[in-house]
Amino acid sequence: MQVNAKRSIIIIAIASLLVGGVAVWLSAQYIQGRVSGMQEELESKYDLMPVIAAGPTMEQGAKITRQNLIVKELPRKFIPSQALHPRQLEKIQGANLVVDVEAGQPILSNYVSRGIISQGTFSGQITDGMRAVTFPVDVVSSVGGLLNPGDNIDLMATMRMQNQEGIVTLPLLDNLDILAVGEVYQGANDRRYQHITLEVSPKDAARLLQARQQGSLTAVLRSPEDSDSGFDSAMTASALFDGPFSKYFSQPEPTPAPILPPQPTTPRVEPPRNIDLIIGGTGQ
Repeated sequence: MQVNAKRSIIIIAIASLLVGGVAVWLSAQYIQGRVSGMQEELESKYDLMPVIAAGPTMEQGAKITRQNLIVKELPRKFIPSQALHPRQLEKIQGANLVVDVEAGQPILSNYVSRGIISQGTFSGQITDGMRAVTFPVDVVSSVGGLLNPGDNIDLMATMRMQNQEGIVTLPLLDNLDILAVGEVYQGANDRRYQHITLEVSPKDAARLLQARQQGSLTAVLRSPEDSDSGFDSAMTASALFDGPFSKYFSQPEPTPAPILPPQPTTPRVEPPRNIDLIIGGTGQ
């Protein structure tokens, strides 16, 4: 009897452990499913953007390396403008933190002693061999003033050409890094403008300044993950009428030149012909 009782206790204990294990596994699966569902809902509701964040908790003075950083995706609307994109990792490697940063907290440019900010100067943000150029862009045309440092843009130039095409819009520079964004201000023509500072090569800096003198510039926001160069052809007024909807925007046919009736010609009057008659004789 005692043997059977002990055997029953063991069986009950094993069964309890199995049931408990299954319950724990089911709970873990349920929680994982809920977390995945909430993450999918978050991704569908918000535009997520990758940023550099601290892996472990890092104290002031800690050296920044690849090993103590992670990449997190956060809703763009909640990301501080000083947050760093993963493409900027090379610029801050070897720098030291000037504040304490908790694990998982985004690394901001003003947390770094050098690299993005070197000795408190803006020039520390510029890559060797590159230049920083600041110029105003039309807020309405350029993403409504939503540009932030770290964004990537393409620059479009619109100018009047000295040919039959008239006004032309064409891609000037693509995939540029925004280093800084100024405050929105009111222009003399009642349009709202915003200064942006871009990192470009010396040659592209000259192209940009020349384009500003010839026409207007518009910033087109692009995804940081997009490596496509975009379109590379000019857009003219006549090109707007190409494509499947051209019949709705057909241009008027040119008016033919009027056909004028032939002008009457005055008949040519031949001058009278004089005939000199010479009669020969003997002189008598």
